[in-house]
Amino acid sequence: MTKPYIIWNVNGKDYRLRMTTFNAMQVEKQLGMGATEALNHLMDSRVIVGMLWGGLQKYHHGMNLREVCDLYDDYLAGGGNVEKISNILMQLLAQIGIGDTEDTEDDAKNVESPAAENDMTI
Repeated sequence: MTKPYIIWNVNGKDYRLRMTTFNAMQVEKQLGMGATEALNHLMDSRVIVGMLWGGLQKYHHGMNLREVCDLYDDYLAGGGNVEKISNILMQLLAQIGIGDTEDTEDDAKNVESPAAENDMTI
């Protein structure tokens, strides 16, 4: 059984992230866009911090936006970057039904290139 949360480590401290539907709605309201539209803006600071804020509320309730900004700054200062955090954000989105919760070999086998589909032997 998988854990109901994601571990995000910042400077040696683990934070549990869990995006609930309610918190996702709060993030959408704060961002002024839906979660699916936020996918197109995953490199934007306000989307990153907003989604982290939403994910932190379940287990770190009461953490405000300023504190999450400071935490993200600490993450960046400790060697983190946008590319690394995007995996966390995708996992948060999967918790509310946007995307897959995990990649499996079967999924990879079901994807074929268009060239393979049109290959005909004569």
